[in-house]
Amino acid sequence: MSKKDEEILGYSKGIPITQSVIDALAAEAERGYTPEQLGYKKRGRPTMGSGVAKTIQVKLSPELHKRLCSRVEFDQSCVSDVVRDALEFYFETA
Repeated sequence: MSKKDEEILGYSKGIPITQSVIDALAAEAERGYTPEQLGYKKRGRPTMGSGVAKTIQVKLSPELHKRLCSRVEFDQSCVSDVVRDALEFYFETA
């Protein structure tokens, strides 16, 4: 190794960085990393049921919408959760 390879170019978390360290890190990066090594985490919402959830639109009368909003506020929930719970209850009791 030449003297230039051992010259300290900077520090990272208290570790001296030399040209040989840079070369080693570059070679490692060129070999590639697995998603696990990169700390990859799956993004997005978790699946519901057996797969990807379907989004639907529903028209509500003003009265029904007001009742839905009141229930959301009472439950401290969200519209989607209240509607899902109502549908589950409907199908379980039908």
